[in-house]
Amino acid sequence: MSTQFSPTTKKRVNFACAVILSGRNTTRKFDSCFEDGDANQVGAGVYRRALKNPKIMDSLSRYCDVAMCKEDYAQYFGEAA
Repeated sequence: MSTQFSPTTKKRVNFACAVILSGRNTTRKFDSCFEDGDANQVGAGVYRRALKNPKIMDSLSRYCDVAMCKEDYAQYFGEAA
């Protein structure tokens, strides 16, 4: 399985992480990041960033189902988180 994200997936990961880092309330635009056919890739990408950025990890549970993101990460990247 390729671990390369499409340009649109990368944009959604970037946006989701920016919202999480900002501490802002979620919006419809944030929710839609996780609703396309590649929602599991977005979850995996967000979790991957959270592993590298403690600020994202600390806030992740406010915005996402952490267990689901972790599962997406393990499935997509073939690594246990």
